Amino acid sequence: MLEQQLNGAMKANAPDDERFKIIQWDRDGADQDAYKDDGIEKIIQQRCVMCHNKDASGLPNFNDFEQVKKYTAQDEGATLSSLTRGSHIHMFGIGFIFMFVGIIFSFSETTSVKFKCIAVGMPYAFLIADIVSWWLTKFVPLFAWLVIFAGMGMGVSFIFMWVTSILEMWLYKPVYIDGIPYHYEQWKKRINEDGDASASNTLFKLIRLAGKNLNVLTRTIMEKFQTVVLPLIQQVFKKNLKK
Repeated sequence: MLEQQLNGAMKANAPDDERFKIIQWDRDGADQDAYKDDGIEKIIQQRCVMCHNKDASGLPNFNDFEQVKKYTAQDEGATLSSLTRGSHIHMFGIGFIFMFVGIIFSFSETTSVKFKCIAVGMPYAFLIADIVSWWLTKFVPLFAWLVIFAGMGMGVSFIFMWVTSILEMWLYKPVYIDGIPYHYEQWKKRINEDGDASASNTLFKLIRLAGKNLNVLTRTIMEKFQTVVLPLIQQVFKKNLKK
């Protein structure tokens, strides 16, 4: 903590050479004899005690060596009890969210059964990997990378299920019937029938159609907002005003 603060929030409160001396003393074991002999005490008295004294509420008193020593201890990360508590909350809390989203996604019509099974199961696999990686990181810091990748996996799988469900419920026709996937299939069919010579012309047509579809999609979103979302917001405001 001492080194972290000297390289962070407290960096401007002492010159680089003095901060380096304190950090080096910290890394060498924060010996009490060296605290006086190497001039660390003098630096702390000059640079730190003006704020870190017994009269400052909420701040450690650096006139007391034991309080300085406490901040030289190496941070060993989360304790086993906090890991147990966090794992329990995370497992059941996030698991229920994935369960509800997975149930909604299972009714989707545009995704095959194979991909449904993969998409519904992926968040739970990444959730377990995420929690296991916390415990592994406690003993082997290299597993911190697994925490990052597992969290990314949960996010990607959740976004896929959520976006697919929302598009099917609210924007099925402009996206899946009149949208880009339909024109893309038509483009592939024309290339197979007419050859590569017409591929570029078909590509330009596809780009123009994509622009039209974007306009249709935007109008549909605005229509849904005006007919569904906006009235709900107005009702909430009216209820609050009456209260």
